[in-house]
Amino acid sequence: ARPELDVVRVSALHCAFALLFWVHQSAVEFKPNLNMSAAGQKGKSGSEEAFGNMLKAANLAQQICRDVRNLVFSDYGQRECGLREVSAFARKTAEELRKHAAAMKEHLNTVMADSIGLSTGGA
Repeated sequence: ARPELDVVRVSALHCAFALLFWVHQSAVEFKPNLNMSAAGQKGKSGSEEAFGNMLKAANLAQQICRDVRNLVFSDYGQRECGLREVSAFARKTAEELRKHAAAMKEHLNTVMADSIGLSTGGA
């Protein structure tokens, strides 16, 4: 059973953390068993579907983090939406979270490549 994706709406940073946490939990259970003949099929397997969802969630976490770090976006949020100013701590945390999401995507790509025999042996 895959963990449920339950994203919080307290803040953008909390949302990004929740997305990346879900990707982590899903990646722990992710054991694709594909082969090259499955690579061109019209329908997606469960592993391919899970892989796509995890990549989308990691990408969304990265995009949210970029917005949190963006001072122009923060200024707009304050002016037009009544949001609070993004603290330096939140911007710094968002940058680290963005980097971690990128590393997670790299890991997922490696796992998927290994499952269909496209691994380069870590080179």
